Amino acid sequence: MYRSLISPKRDSKLGKFASVLRALDTTTVYPVIFFLESRRSEAGDSEINGIYDDLESYLVRRAICNLTPKNYNRVFFSLLKHLRGQEKITRLNIQRHLLSLEGESSVWPDDDSFRQHFVFDPLYERLRSTRVQMILDAIEQSLATSFQESFSLNTYLSIEHIWPQKPEPSAWPPFPSNEDGTPNLSSFLKRQNLINSIGNLTLVTPSFNSSLRNRSFTTKQPTIIKESRLRLNAYFQDINTWTEEDIIDRGEKLFVYAQQVWARPKV
Repeated sequence: MYRSLISPKRDSKLGKFASVLRALDTTTVYPVIFFLESRRSEAGDSEINGIYDDLESYLVRRAICNLTPKNYNRVFFSLLKHLRGQEKITRLNIQRHLLSLEGESSVWPDDDSFRQHFVFDPLYERLRSTRVQMILDAIEQSLATSFQESFSLNTYLSIEHIWPQKPEPSAWPPFPSNEDGTPNLSSFLKRQNLINSIGNLTLVTPSFNSSLRNRSFTTKQPTIIKESRLRLNAYFQDINTWTEEDIIDRGEKLFVYAQQVWARPKV
């Protein structure tokens, strides 16, 4: 089973969870996984897989909310001790244990905190690109319907900034200036944060024309739509402008899915 953790195949709940752990570079939860797998036949697939969903939510929410992983040894040792003291492994019991954790070093972020960081933080700057891709990948999978073919993304896809990090001056609005003509620092910082926020990020294939990356939205939009089969990019079919407000609006819409993918129970 250790091999399935270090070289995960995403054809099972454990494999998908292991791929998230790999992106997050988190191994301290492994002893908990070993214990849960040893009790799978007794607890049942539904309970164990549900616990993996909760552990993933706990870890991903904390990463997005920029909360430290330094206390994870204690958190998961405590959880393992708790599990060993239970006559029966249940998802509800694990949820209550995780929800009881308090303080910055161990809390399971609530929806309000999760939304604030998810929508407005410059995640591309703060998180590794593999983690941002993992987030976008998970949301892409959640967009599938029963009438659509689900497929797994791969490492050949790259993250694209819709509003470029280094835009062509004539293609994108300049930063607002003060009355004396100097740059408005607060507006500059706000825009830089939004440019690196989740609402401005998507995934594209290697065929995406790199020469278009810094061009205007009206130039980039048709190419993104034409070359992508991702549901994530179908969003841009009905968008005619790309402003700071549009970035926030898309971030809010993506959060609706993120809140479902990494749900936090209210028990």
